[in-house]
Amino acid sequence: MKFKKYYKSRQARAIVGAKDKYYTGKNLPSPNKQLRLKELHNHRKRVLSWLGFLLGMIIVLLIIISQLINNPKLEIEYDNEIVKLSSKNSKAYLSTINQYFADYPFERLAFLLNKQRFTNYVTSYHHELKSAKLAKVSAFGQDKIKLSVREPIVMLEINGQFLFVDANGVSFKKHYFAKPRLKIIDRTGIQIDQQTTVISRRLLEFIGQAVSLFEQQKYQIDKIIIPPNMVHQVDLYIKGKNYPIKLTIDNDISSQVNGLLKVIKRIERTGTKVKYLDGRVIGKVYYK
Repeated sequence: MKFKKYYKSRQARAIVGAKDKYYTGKNLPSPNKQLRLKELHNHRKRVLSWLGFLLGMIIVLLIIISQLINNPKLEIEYDNEIVKLSSKNSKAYLSTINQYFADYPFERLAFLLNKQRFTNYVTSYHHELKSAKLAKVSAFGQDKIKLSVREPIVMLEINGQFLFVDANGVSFKKHYFAKPRLKIIDRTGIQIDQQTTVISRRLLEFIGQAVSLFEQQKYQIDKIIIPPNMVHQVDLYIKGKNYPIKLTIDNDISSQVNGLLKVIKRIERTGTKVKYLDGRVIGKVYYK
């Protein structure tokens, strides 16, 4: 009898011990059961997290592949209503933008777009544009590119064609706004077929910046003259003042204008009569 009882107890312990290796059920002691259930719960959470991560990566990869392969359509919008109504160059702009993305295909993804390089690329082909930026991104629809257009403040006529200059001094041929009131008067006496090389973009840039700096201080420029036999000098006339202001492109424009403004304000206070102001030497202003 003692032998049978001992055998049965050993058998029960052996079965429970065997189940303990793979079973989390009822025969486990309470602390072990809770620990095992917690381990299984944590394992299930890790598996579900990895599955969610893999699913997200698959979706992102599908979007990237679709962007790179399908070449989503681009739509252009402008920052000015006048340009929206009158622009006939949208096809040319789209062609340049598509060429950029052909050269840099991975930048079709908004987070990889080099914004400065994109703007520089587009404006280098179309000088009348100030900037280009990605305004709206759609995974499978149309991406919107927003273009900003330069507004001219000065113009120059050469051989019947007009060059326009904006406040930053950038010159361009196409324009969408009314012609500016200021026209550069060329008195260099240089033959007309040589003007395009003599009147350089550097001179036009200088003039645009000079006009902008004066007008920021509420001095409206009324006339711009390139004097005889001078290709590095420009004479500006302020509205209401009958004397020219002489500037040179060989020195910094801000320094020249700041010095001249101080003298102009002093002349206004004292009522001094002058024939001209000369700000071509940095740190000095001459007048007669």
